[in-house]
Amino acid sequence: MELNLTRLLRLNSEPDFSSGHASYYVHLPDLAPFGYLHTIFAPPDVETLRRCAESLRLPAVLNLFFTYQNGADLFFNALSLFGVLEPGRLLSRMSERSETPFDLQELNSQSRLSAEGEWLLIGSYSFDGTRVMLHRPTGGVQAVERKRGQKLSEWPCLGTYLKEEMERLLPLYDEAGKLLVEKKYTVPGSEAAA
Repeated sequence: MELNLTRLLRLNSEPDFSSGHASYYVHLPDLAPFGYLHTIFAPPDVETLRRCAESLRLPAVLNLFFTYQNGADLFFNALSLFGVLEPGRLLSRMSERSETPFDLQELNSQSRLSAEGEWLLIGSYSFDGTRVMLHRPTGGVQAVERKRGQKLSEWPCLGTYLKEEMERLLPLYDEAGKLLVEKKYTVPGSEAAA
């Protein structure tokens, strides 16, 4: 089961740009001066991950995912995978490349998902806010429409979700990172021929 996004996206081992917080791939200056198709955040420190794992009862597969990366913004933010942040961390506005992933712990508390519940919110799609949910007991993943709560797609595990979604999304973009279809097709359960 592959959980390393760099490998799943077939990215060069060397990013276009790297900061202490993240690696950036496929520069998109025509879309935004500091825009990149993929931002993959550096793994969290051990103590931050341990605290979050305890408070959110993170499944082992999610802990393993965080050993490779601490979340990501993929396909020019079409898909965000959340990360873990140390408590009280503030965003630095001193650099345009100091952003952090969306905070897994904060977003789960805002969504009113119980730490004792079966589901964990681990990501979202920007087009309509479709949520990526991980089932704690089985490790299964579902894409759930935000407004109606309708299940759009499901996968047996996080590795399958990542593999199949990267394979589905990659052909929707050209080599320069331009989306070749309407943005609604970036959401699972939609069909588009690139």
